[in-house]
Amino acid sequence: MSKARLFAIPLMLCALWPAQAQQGAPVLFGRADFEMEWKVEPLKLVLSARYLAARRIMRLEILDGTSRVILRDLGTGEARLLIAQGQKGAYSFMAAPMGRFTPGPPTGSQTIGNEECREFASGPASLCLTDDGIPLKMTFPEGSLTASRLLRQPQLPAMFELPAGVQAKPLPAGVQPPPLPF
Repeated sequence: MSKARLFAIPLMLCALWPAQAQQGAPVLFGRADFEMEWKVEPLKLVLSARYLAARRIMRLEILDGTSRVILRDLGTGEARLLIAQGQKGAYSFMAAPMGRFTPGPPTGSQTIGNEECREFASGPASLCLTDDGIPLKMTFPEGSLTASRLLRQPQLPAMFELPAGVQAKPLPAGVQPPPLPF
């Protein structure tokens, strides 16, 4: 699985969820700030994710030394790609907004680390969500993302903004935006 497919696969999963939320179902990503790391198989990579719930913004970074960060507004679809914290480039692009979802009934449960989660199926993919909606595991035919660390704690809003003095430019013509997991 390539790094591009790593970001594309979870995005497809979001499209599989119907548009309305079921009463009592967890809200994907929840309503509280958190930070986590997912192990990405079979690539043997680590994906860092931070979530600012008040603004529904996700900060994603593949921990592979490339110094690339994506800031993604889940509500509007606006995304920004920062290279070396904007010192080597900052680009903006639009992705599909992530709507609400209605999972079917849970198909099981498991413990990942010290966290309990309920399993939900969606086509060929599956998720294991905590009761507060944090996806601890996502499994696809091409691979999986499994939480290796989760901290529920307030996030600094500045981490979800462009650094001072950095202006995002549109992606150059002909350059495809990076596929996003959410």
